[in-house]
Amino acid sequence: MRTVDPTVARLRQLSLFATCSEKELQFIARRGIEHRSAAGAVLLQEGRSGHQFVVIAQGSAVVSIGGREVARLGPGECCGEVALLDHGDRTASVVAETELLVWVCSAQEFAEIIDSCPTLVRRLLGVLAERTRSTYRQQQLRPTTERAGGCALI
Repeated sequence: MRTVDPTVARLRQLSLFATCSEKELQFIARRGIEHRSAAGAVLLQEGRSGHQFVVIAQGSAVVSIGGREVARLGPGECCGEVALLDHGDRTASVVAETELLVWVCSAQEFAEIIDSCPTLVRRLLGVLAERTRSTYRQQQLRPTTERAGGCALI
């Protein structure tokens, strides 16, 4: 009788990994760890260097930029990918709103996953595109004087 890895089973239920094959899920699961975080815990700090990719399995978190809430994340959503992709500082802070169960991997493990799991890469590109559109829409709703340099972002 084959035993199912509980981490693989949990990852399979999350939207971010929904299109990944069983082989990809096993590969991904071996490169990260599950961790519980208390409500109020800071997962990512804006302006600091980034070394981890985080996927929320249970609970919710608040995303803020410059102290202003810009989004909320729930099960299946991720954070930390931008700093790992461009080797820059965190673009936002993420704080646990409730107790969280998260899956976390290091920058090196994230790179291994990106190199080996094209299905997940396509999904992450979709997430980044969706966030870019959302940010653009939010920017357009703000008064012109609040936009970067007093100009609309194009």
